[in-house]
Amino acid sequence: MRVATEGTGASPLDLTDTIAIVRGMDLAGMYSGTHRRAAQLVCDLPTRALFRTVPGCPEWRVQDLVAHLSGLAYDVQTGNLEGVGTDPWTARQVAERIDRTLPELLAEWDVSDPAVQAVADGSPRTVIDCVVHEHDLRGALGIAGPSEPSAVDFVLGAVLERLGPRLDEAGVRSLTLRVDGGAPQVHGTGAPGAELEIDSFELFRSLFGRRSPEQVRAYAWTSDPELYIAMWSFFGPLPEHDVLEGQQFAGAH
Repeated sequence: MRVATEGTGASPLDLTDTIAIVRGMDLAGMYSGTHRRAAQLVCDLPTRALFRTVPGCPEWRVQDLVAHLSGLAYDVQTGNLEGVGTDPWTARQVAERIDRTLPELLAEWDVSDPAVQAVADGSPRTVIDCVVHEHDLRGALGIAGPSEPSAVDFVLGAVLERLGPRLDEAGVRSLTLRVDGGAPQVHGTGAPGAELEIDSFELFRSLFGRRSPEQVRAYAWTSDPELYIAMWSFFGPLPEHDVLEGQQFAGAH
């Protein structure tokens, strides 16, 4: 997975606890549905749109991101998983497809889709990667908000499973989240720290490194958020510059 950072890349997301939220979920169907929606987003784009920078992955253009998604599926199909999730692994996927057309990329992805579905229940990371990148594409194309709320809820749940342990390991006070105006959710076992009221989609995007420190500071915190901001993204430091997506990005271009 590629993120909106200016460092060398993403730290792997620890998904050892996702079994608690995976049971009973159709992850194969979720992957296939996300693949279908992402392909529909790009299949009829004019050439100039394929060369737009993706705000959530600023080193990539729209077509590069599709190349990564197709390459990811192909690597799962062929078992080429050495270095999975690292920058060299994802960069190779894009480099190997740099001369392919969009129809060729989409056709390759279609061929590999059944192989990914076959292992999706045991590989939630692949599903998560696809859902996050679908929304990177949406953000680059001026489309705001979630495509399929249940998919975003699953991905958000996966990272929130790890939020409390991350806070505990760092010795940071617990964080109380009120998501979409719902009941308070306490993450961590330490003494009470800050509270944050936030929209679930914004939380999803920021925990995957798609917001800057200044954007996260602007959330509705009840106290100083600096200790939380330092470890907010599950994929390394937050990007230095604001990440403008969806309608914000469309308005800026």
